[in-house]
Amino acid sequence: MRMKFICDIMLGKLSSYLRMAGIDSAYSRSLSLPSLIKTAIAEERSILTRRRDIDLADCPVSVYCVQSNYPMNS
Repeated sequence: MRMKFICDIMLGKLSSYLRMAGIDSAYSRSLSLPSLIKTAIAEERSILTRRRDIDLADCPVSVYCVQSNYPMNS
C-alpha cells in the first residue's frame, strides 16, 4: 500500500518535494483543521503538519508533526 499525504499550509515546499519524488502528496493553503481532517479521511491520506495543538488521541487519521527543515536533524 502506498502512503498518501496531505500537507497543511506550513508545508507547501515539502509537498512539492514529495511530489517530485513520486509520492502522492496533496497541499491545502486554505483548509481549516477540521476540513483538513475530513479531506484526509475521504482521500485516505495521512496529515503532515507543524502544528502542535492537534489532539492526536482524538484524531481519526494519522498525523505526523514535522519538526525540522532539514531531514537529518532530529
